[in-house]
Amino acid sequence: MIHEYGSSHERASSFRIARVPSRDRATRSRYWCPSALPITSERLVAAVPFDHPLAKRKRTNLVEISAFPIVCMPEGTAPRTMFDQACASGKIKPDIVLQASAPDAVADLAARGLGVAVLTESMSANHAARLKALELDDIPEPVGLALVWTTAESPALREFLQGIHDAFTDPRSRRVIRTGGREAQEANTS
Repeated sequence: MIHEYGSSHERASSFRIARVPSRDRATRSRYWCPSALPITSERLVAAVPFDHPLAKRKRTNLVEISAFPIVCMPEGTAPRTMFDQACASGKIKPDIVLQASAPDAVADLAARGLGVAVLTESMSANHAARLKALELDDIPEPVGLALVWTTAESPALREFLQGIHDAFTDPRSRRVIRTGGREAQEANTS
């Protein structure tokens, strides 16, 4: 959500953005942040080949996928951090056998039967012809990606932010265009 005011020059340096966990509009005002632009917000999924034992299901959980080798992104990436935190909170120790920094490579490893891939919804959607995405019931919070900048003002920063604002805002509705994931699709249609 972007709140705009004043001239276009003023908006470039001062538009306000919120990533709001609540669907209640009254609650949203507490989450304004002047130095971040949320781009995606989507859940993690387990992606498996269609002949995998879990492929007959629509949903699964961390205990069930941890019975199989796991392929995922490396430590420090948002999907991996979310996965590691969820496993730690559930005292689950998955067997991470392979890691790749490119989501397509993680999906390819899973498609070859080398493990259950842990990816975001949009990352797995790119491989729907080869992998079935299963919702992870015990990771309800979405993984977010946001552009974050300092609050220090400069002409270069203002121009950059205006370009970002234009790239991620629908000119007709003046709403942020979110990419990827079910939540983003719902936000774009509402």
